[in-house]
Amino acid sequence: MNLEGKRFLVTGGASGIGRAVVKKLVEKGARGLVMDCNAEKAEALLREVKPSVETPDAILFMYGDLTQSKDIQKATDLVREVYQGLDILVNCAAVTSDATSLPFDQLTDDEWEGHWKVNVLGTVRMCRVARQLMSENSGGNIVNISSVHASIPRNAASYSTTKAAIENLTSKLAIEWGGLGIRVNAVAPGWIRTEGVAWSFADEEAAAEALRSMTALKREGKPEEVAEAVLFLASPLAGYITGTVLRVDGGWLSV
Repeated sequence: MNLEGKRFLVTGGASGIGRAVVKKLVEKGARGLVMDCNAEKAEALLREVKPSVETPDAILFMYGDLTQSKDIQKATDLVREVYQGLDILVNCAAVTSDATSLPFDQLTDDEWEGHWKVNVLGTVRMCRVARQLMSENSGGNIVNISSVHASIPRNAASYSTTKAAIENLTSKLAIEWGGLGIRVNAVAPGWIRTEGVAWSFADEEAAAEALRSMTALKREGKPEEVAEAVLFLASPLAGYITGTVLRVDGGWLSV
């Protein structure tokens, strides 16, 4: 797979699945912008990948808060100025919380608003950016990161609902923007071993083993495995695929 010359924007690209996506995109020849609210992790990522690119601006980082319109506009301006367009948007940024296992009646308005503002409205805002930039070219690809919790809501309702909304949004935008040459798809990861859930394996191995047993493959996934699915959907190999949700869950929904 060759993505030479393709321009990307990845939100939440400093760690976890987003980090793996950025590394894979750069490895395949793409260049672009990493947007995240964790500058330390983002700078560490850039130090790792920059030796493999030819020019300093091939991969850039921008601190960005998806709840702030000024940051969204700054990202739009930066992509247009530096890369003269956008081919691939990957919406990885999302928030969870300590309330992930709380029942509905114990979830506060703050909990709902926190998930909704970043997970859903953040994705909506970035999709607007993508449409604006991609329509100036000949189209492009949007890949939204959902979750198996959209289909089997074992997480808190406030989180699971946002992921279901993202899948619905993906289908709607695929219909509306297909004529513009913009494909919109989603990837729904299952139990993926990232920094955010590493504590589960270190301190609660029994719980982690129980989760592994819920998959057909009897193991947790790797961020790189999700990233490969994202790259496939963003590449010409998936040229006739839009409005779909590709589940990377080790067979979780099959068990």
